[in-house]
Amino acid sequence: TAIYTVNAQVPNHTTVPAGSTGQNGNCGGVVNGACPTGGTLRWALNIAAGQSVTLPFSALVDTTNPPPNGTVIRSTATADGGNSSATTGVV
Repeated sequence: TAIYTVNAQVPNHTTVPAGSTGQNGNCGGVVNGACPTGGTLRWALNIAAGQSVTLPFSALVDTTNPPPNGTVIRSTATADGGNSSATTGVV
């Protein structure tokens, strides 16, 4: 296994509430705080060769400054660690 750091950006017009990231994720080192738009969600994991990991989080849409109707909300993720062949998916 190797240690990987996975980072995902909090999508525009959303906030990720404290405690809503799976697998011990946090907001850029803040363990029990909410993560605002543009903030970085971070996970540090031991991942074995060939293993696939899903790292879910729940985002709340901003009701004060909502996106236009029909907007698709996306996040960008990166993985860095002990193997240069790591891949990430974007949802």
